[in-house]
Amino acid sequence: MRCLGLDLGSTTIKGAVLDLETATLSHFQSVPFPAPIEGLAPGWHEVHLGEILSATRLVLEKLNQTAPDATNLFICSQMGGLVLSDDLGTPLTHYLSWRDQRTLAEHSNGGSLLEETRNRLGEEWLTRMGGELKPGSATSLLFWLAQKDKLPPQGTASSLGEWVVANLTNNSLFMHPSMAIGLLDLTIGDWAYGAFEKLGLSSLKWPQIPKDLVPVGTVNVGSTKLLVHPALGDQQCALFGVGLLPGELSINASTGSQVSRLNAHFNPGPFQSRFYFDDWKLDTITHIPAGRSLKAIVDLLTEIPNAQGKSVDPWGYIASVLENESVNDLDCGISFFPGPLGETGHLKGITLENLTVGKWMFAALTSMASGYRLCAERLGPLSSWSGIVVSGGLAQSLPRLGTLIQQNFPGLPIRHNTGIEETLMGLLRLAQKNLGTPSASTISGNFP
Repeated sequence: MRCLGLDLGSTTIKGAVLDLETATLSHFQSVPFPAPIEGLAPGWHEVHLGEILSATRLVLEKLNQTAPDATNLFICSQMGGLVLSDDLGTPLTHYLSWRDQRTLAEHSNGGSLLEETRNRLGEEWLTRMGGELKPGSATSLLFWLAQKDKLPPQGTASSLGEWVVANLTNNSLFMHPSMAIGLLDLTIGDWAYGAFEKLGLSSLKWPQIPKDLVPVGTVNVGSTKLLVHPALGDQQCALFGVGLLPGELSINASTGSQVSRLNAHFNPGPFQSRFYFDDWKLDTITHIPAGRSLKAIVDLLTEIPNAQGKSVDPWGYIASVLENESVNDLDCGISFFPGPLGETGHLKGITLENLTVGKWMFAALTSMASGYRLCAERLGPLSSWSGIVVSGGLAQSLPRLGTLIQQNFPGLPIRHNTGIEETLMGLLRLAQKNLGTPSASTISGNFP
């Protein structure tokens, strides 16, 4: 049996053919994720939904040409952010991305609007909602809209994945628990209606919550009719794809970074808690500085040649010079965006000898690796881990990062994801599990 898998990522919308019998991915396709709308206020990050839907359909059409026998479509999506639509799925807003920073603007009560959101919710509701409240969270963006009198009456709130699925299938909105970060009361597994009331969001409608992966509609692609399953959280799919097991620490380094662990129960702590699969919960710390921050440095380093129209390969050069670097006295902090390690960066101890690309990037990776150790210790002591799983595109493109991680977790076995598309592999394994393929994996099973 073959299915199609789609990942609505922040950089690309990509897909593959999922062969459930051979447990392999093939016929990869991708297109760039549409660029944000230009001319918006500083810190705003919105994207035209029509462009996202068109790009998604394009990838589906390319995949269908290579697998017209496919029967099901499995989707994962970037989490956070916000879409408001009417009962028929017609958008009432653009896609307000998880990268949006407007809630950091000052509120009339003093402090930022994000801080006002936190104050109104109170610690009890923040805990029950999994400790999820970031600048681009759906909850904080909804509160911003309400405070600015821009909240459409009787709108239905969702994130991007649900809206895309609803518009592909011409059906109602369904929001899988893995997508509903910071929106559910994790003590009961339902919408946090009491929290929404505190924020003046009682007029909103919310999607249905499917408790499993049963299809929520169909889509015609060419002459093929595909059963479409609810969109799933890309982080959870990636961790399922790399085979995260209980007791292991996950370190994912990509556009953003996370450290995570599986938990059989909801046990709140100094971290975020999310729904995973098979009734497991995921304890995680997100927004750790990673590729997005490194790109800011690279953009500075390549500003002049880019302005002159010269094409350069900065990442290939960086990977090569990193191999010759070791301990140096350059101190680089890359918390350029609000997160668990602060919201400002720094570069200290500069000399003529150490102000090179290699030493600068080595210092940045050193800071990243030590940040993973600090965040991991919030999840649990070093003695509690049976091993570490390192994944993410950044960890693969800059192998030196893996060496630095090992130095920060001495004595722990580390396995690196090498080559597999983590999110799409997660969709494959979930498809096997959902459709009853004999080789389907479970959370406690063995993974390659």
